[in-house]
Amino acid sequence: MVLGSVLNPVNSSIIAISLVPIGRDLGAAPSQTAWLISSLYVATAIGQPVVGRLVDRFGPRTPYLVGTAMVGAAGVLGMVAPGLGWLVVARVVLGLGTCAGYPASMHLIRREAQRTGRDSPNGILTTLAVANQTVAVIGPTLGGLLIGVGGWRATFAVNIPLSVACLVLGATRLPRGSGTTGAAGPEPTRPRPGRRDVLGPLGVVRGNRPLGLTYLRMLLTAVVSYSVLYGFTQWLEEGRGLEPSQAGLLLLPMFGTAIIVSTVTGRHAAVRGKLVVGGVIQVVAAVLMLLLGGQSAIWLLVVLVVLLGVPQGLLNLANQNAVYHQADPERLGASAGLLRTFMYLGAIAASAATGHFLGASADSDGLHEIAVFAAVAAALMLALTLADRSLPAIGHPRREGEPVPLSTLDETPALVVIDLQKGIVAVPAAHDLDAVVRRSGDLAAAFRARGLPVVLVNVTGGAPGRTDAQQAGAPRPAFGGDFAELVEELDAQPEDGLVTKQTWGAFTGTSLESYLRGRGVTQVVLTGVATSAGVESTARFAHELGFHVVLVSDAMSDRSATAHDHSVSHVFPRIGEVTTTAELLAALPAPAAPSRP
Repeated sequence: MVLGSVLNPVNSSIIAISLVPIGRDLGAAPSQTAWLISSLYVATAIGQPVVGRLVDRFGPRTPYLVGTAMVGAAGVLGMVAPGLGWLVVARVVLGLGTCAGYPASMHLIRREAQRTGRDSPNGILTTLAVANQTVAVIGPTLGGLLIGVGGWRATFAVNIPLSVACLVLGATRLPRGSGTTGAAGPEPTRPRPGRRDVLGPLGVVRGNRPLGLTYLRMLLTAVVSYSVLYGFTQWLEEGRGLEPSQAGLLLLPMFGTAIIVSTVTGRHAAVRGKLVVGGVIQVVAAVLMLLLGGQSAIWLLVVLVVLLGVPQGLLNLANQNAVYHQADPERLGASAGLLRTFMYLGAIAASAATGHFLGASADSDGLHEIAVFAAVAAALMLALTLADRSLPAIGHPRREGEPVPLSTLDETPALVVIDLQKGIVAVPAAHDLDAVVRRSGDLAAAFRARGLPVVLVNVTGGAPGRTDAQQAGAPRPAFGGDFAELVEELDAQPEDGLVTKQTWGAFTGTSLESYLRGRGVTQVVLTGVATSAGVESTARFAHELGFHVVLVSDAMSDRSATAHDHSVSHVFPRIGEVTTTAELLAALPAPAAPSRP
């Protein structure tokens, strides 16, 4: 698992030290050798989420074995390539071959957690991060040694024994099947009903704003990291005049610091503090790069690379942990692959910027332009982190009664409005019922505008069982007249689902479940009254039926403030996710554009 996940990082770090020798041997400028970086990342950016989806569906074994065989083939091609063009082809094959390792690792971690019932992956996720950092340490140094012994072609040849090792371990250790349609492993998961996801692997982001923000942070993090890795490394050799082996040794403190930081902080699941600290240090380090010149002292370079190692150890680990907690477990392979895709997109942007700023030679002026570029990217990443309100929930142990923030809006949620009818809203409540009705109406309009199901529920009777309240003489509702008429503010439409119930819960004795299943609904959003009766009963039943449940706390009320607060604080966090009207409206996708005549 670990060996397969590091195939891409080892080739990323080795190529950084190989660019100058390749350029000298083949007569290529930095702007041309930059294609050796971009080609691998373009191939991997496209392939990672696609292969991750295959891993989710069929299990990790076959994608892993096919991919690692391609890595060996790329090593052979790189050894015999007659020119830069063939080296670019070898890097493309290498990029596609390394696509399965990381998604397979994340998939296996999640499956093991489901098998054992122990979802505590911090140690394993840290192992993956530290393994990648260790390879990054070995990469430049190994690359320099290989170049010294066998020339730059030896940096391609190293993939052959790595491929053989992965093939042997994968064939003997990886389980057969274990995907959602595998022949072995967990029971196959029933495909989600509903419309086909036209976004393909990108569909993991649909309705999951926190996951989308994590991908953007990963992109900006990679822009900074790879700008330094490629631009700074080339400057060390050409601008500062170091040999490739010396440049590789100088980078050791950066990666060594990253390993230490990842190991020390990896035991803590919280991610926001890591992202903030890492972002601040990235900005500071980029600014310090403006002070470098052709005569800069070695001690200053060492201080800078040590400083750069801190965010290297914090940010990748934090983003990886965030994806594990934010992604749909059934699509974790595709989600993990997409995280790598955004990292590679950042690497592509960094590679293009490095080629542009360095031009024909890696001098100090070009390095300073790279520093400004990296500082801007780091500042954007930090601003994105500070603005993301979902991050504090990751790794934060919830206290009893603390609501769960909304993490994901499924592709097909349905709004179910409970008992907002004339006979019930006329009864005094603990909260402003006009506001509850208005917010429910706003949500109904928003769902309709996006083609999402809206179900309006009313009640015309009660369960026959004896209760203490009856024995105490509590009055029963008078169900006649206009008692059951829905309030006008809901603006009921012909396409809305209408459910009339005789009990508290909207599922008992009604067709609500079949109505939702028939429309591919996987998530139920609840508003209405009363919080502790009709809403809570419906929420409990929805949870037991396997629906994801979202409860809009400011669009519901109860006769008793104590009963409302108890449901929201102590019951709802155990069966669903609590949100507000504003947060839910912000999480909804943009309405579909009207079709032109």
